[in-house]
Amino acid sequence: MRPNSFSIQDADSIYPFEPLGRWDESSTSRHTESTYPPINITNVLPAQNTQPAISSTPTCSENTIVPSANSPGLHITGLLDVAVKEYSDWQQSRFADEALKAEVRKACDAALDDGLDLEQIDDLKDPEYFKKRGVKWGIARRFVKDIKYWADNYKCNAE
Repeated sequence: MRPNSFSIQDADSIYPFEPLGRWDESSTSRHTESTYPPINITNVLPAQNTQPAISSTPTCSENTIVPSANSPGLHITGLLDVAVKEYSDWQQSRFADEALKAEVRKACDAALDDGLDLEQIDDLKDPEYFKKRGVKWGIARRFVKDIKYWADNYKCNAE
């Protein structure tokens, strides 16, 4: 017999018992009997959702205006011109200086004079528009930049 080869009968004489049972021809076969049903594993990737995710923000009033497809992340409730005024009031409440509050009112007036609502302002994201209408640069930038934050954190929760 060659040194590195042995038969199953040789294994019985070398290793009479394994910790988990006796070696024999049935234990080396591919088909073993089990009291458990076979396990089938199928790897499947989840389907890609084509609809936007449902927001976890609280449900707003029944007068909610559904945002257009152009800005799916912006959720402004109520009347559009009133929302611009409420947003302006919120921006003013963040300033102590009356001159800066007046600049925010100027931005609000410019938007309403041209019939812009918050969704349109947010879509454009153009503080230069307000600067050209006499609004100070910093106020114009903030007026354009904070709309989504206000809508997500203040507008829906206030109703």
